[in-house]
Amino acid sequence: MIDVSRNLFGGIAIVAGAICIAAAVEPVRAESGTVVDLPMATVKMKNALAVHVDTRWVDANGYRPMRVKLTPVPAPTTADRTIRVEVFLNEHGGMRSSLVASQFIEIPQGSTGVEATIAVPQRHQAFHVNLEFSEDGRHLKDLDWQGTWFTGQWGWTEAAPAVLFIDADTPLRPARDRQIASSKFGAKTNNAAAPTDVLPDVRVIADIVPTWPQVSLGTIDTTKKFGDGALLTLLESYPRLALLPFAELPVRMIDYSCFDVVVISRGDLQQLIANEPKKWWALRDWIATGASLCVYDAGDKFEHLAELEKLLALPALPDEKAGPRGWQTPESKHKSTKVTGIQLNAPGYQQGVVIDPTTGKPMTPAATQTAPAAEAEPKEAFFVSRPLGLGRVLAISPADPFPGSAWQWGWLFNSIGAPNLAWYQRHGLSLNRENNDYWNFLIPGVGRPPVLTFLVLISLFMIVVGPVNYLTLRRRSRLYLLLVTVPGAAGFVTLSLLAYAVLSDGLGVRVRVRSFTQIDQTNGRSVSWSRQAYYAGVAPSGGLTFPTDTLVYPLEDFPPNQYSGQSRPTQKVEWGDNQNLTAGYIASRTTAQFVAIRTHATQAKLVVLPPIAGQISPRAENKLEASLNQLLLCDALGNLHWGEMIATEAIAQLTPIEPKDAQARFSAIVRKHQPTNDTGVDFVNDRRRRYVWWNDVDRNLPSPLSATSVMEIALQSYATN
Repeated sequence: MIDVSRNLFGGIAIVAGAICIAAAVEPVRAESGTVVDLPMATVKMKNALAVHVDTRWVDANGYRPMRVKLTPVPAPTTADRTIRVEVFLNEHGGMRSSLVASQFIEIPQGSTGVEATIAVPQRHQAFHVNLEFSEDGRHLKDLDWQGTWFTGQWGWTEAAPAVLFIDADTPLRPARDRQIASSKFGAKTNNAAAPTDVLPDVRVIADIVPTWPQVSLGTIDTTKKFGDGALLTLLESYPRLALLPFAELPVRMIDYSCFDVVVISRGDLQQLIANEPKKWWALRDWIATGASLCVYDAGDKFEHLAELEKLLALPALPDEKAGPRGWQTPESKHKSTKVTGIQLNAPGYQQGVVIDPTTGKPMTPAATQTAPAAEAEPKEAFFVSRPLGLGRVLAISPADPFPGSAWQWGWLFNSIGAPNLAWYQRHGLSLNRENNDYWNFLIPGVGRPPVLTFLVLISLFMIVVGPVNYLTLRRRSRLYLLLVTVPGAAGFVTLSLLAYAVLSDGLGVRVRVRSFTQIDQTNGRSVSWSRQAYYAGVAPSGGLTFPTDTLVYPLEDFPPNQYSGQSRPTQKVEWGDNQNLTAGYIASRTTAQFVAIRTHATQAKLVVLPPIAGQISPRAENKLEASLNQLLLCDALGNLHWGEMIATEAIAQLTPIEPKDAQARFSAIVRKHQPTNDTGVDFVNDRRRRYVWWNDVDRNLPSPLSATSVMEIALQSYATN
């Protein structure tokens, strides 16, 4: 087993101081998945255990939180019990599971039941899902379940943003389902009095943000109220939009990983921070990894920005930046009524859904749609933005920006930009398409065949086993020995070459890491991105182990959902004290690559001390738990200072440096360690004809490149600014 739970993210540390008509009228559920109670009604309970499983979540790359509740029958339990839950996913429509996630759940003596959340890696539609339970190695067959959380639409996108709306007035799931199913909601809801219209009217956002399957709202009359019942019904047709109350928010950062943007009001943000601090910090940590947070009710003149900074635990920005309190105002070039840069492809076999903009329900194929009325282009932006970690927070001026106009929301989402909205661009990899950048991060000196050595040895072998061997045996009149010497020499050389190849690469595991770490010393938090490459002479039997608060995405040349009759190993993840990738992720003598993202509390910091007598630059005390080869420090006045080779816990005197010299040095460091393909072989070629693709939704979009990732953009920004 290779334990990578220690911080491998120490590469470069940045310290932050302070219309289509549907063929059917049934909608697709906003959240795929299901709710199931086990054992089923047709199965007799044999193991004194009742199970409630909720697999509902949005369809997007990331970790899907599967909520499990175990209740002993009768309760409370008279002894400790440990139940193992296994989730088998079939993402490719074949007979074999492509991914297995498992976790042990303990039921202590005297407990009436426990709840747990299993983070299931999600990278494609799950055509089949099997759940199995066991206790002390004994299979609890009465609890077996087979089903699906497949939406029924053949399509999967890594580009359309998944948006989470948080509102305290949102009904809980059971009440929400009853409202959607109730006949009292529909067209009449629009005329109902409050509180049936307290939820955010997200029709315009739903209509302009790219989504899959295709959904159209036709004409949206923003002058009329849109009731909550109609809104909840509407959201059922959007598999990448979610509206949740505080009670249903996750408490772990990794469970937000399926989303790209979150929208919340300033008032709800205050309540969330005050009443649910764990959920808030999990959400904040996720934003810091590179996602976007939109907070509305920032004031007509953005007078609430100071309060918002305090809520978000953000330091004040320098006054010389454009915009209120140093926040950035959006550029006019991003104005549009549509979100640009990530338009999804529309294969002919896909079907869209047309939604009645009055009721939120699907319309019949015979229904007609009129063109929406023209909207005035906004002259002034209704939002400003600033960084939050490696992510971004956008402060929206109106107290109620909904439904708003397509111009306004298009301007906002385009200001976030396709590289941040599209999951595959923000992470610099695809879990469904080819990753040609796989070949620019191999481990130097290993895994490559010693071609020159082989050619020399084979040439010598041909000479020795051929004419030399023949002439020697002929001189001794023993040519019959050719039947022994030729195969013997061939076997010896073959074994020698094999031994040389094995010993030259070794039997252990070699690692190459490129990372970027940002430390927020004020709040004691850090966010790390890293790209990791592993080469194992012999694959470790225990797999790889990462901390449970780390997002780990395999970067493969050919993702598992592409195949040409060849079997890809089932990938297995076991959750416990760590996240253990036990099988299918790393193989012998093959480079395995991952993108790993982690946010966590830290005491690591850089302490700035006054200069000694006769010096103008400050001193730096290294408490970063790692040696510093180079250090560039910017003080409160904007002056730059440079230091080199600072050991852990050491104090070093820095020296002044000009901005152009600092940029040149930093750029040289970044260029020196730039990922490159040094194999001498062009691996970028058209291999699609050998592979089956389940969908072509993203085929018209740019290929995934590591250069668009949050980590690479952060590195390049420091090298060029």
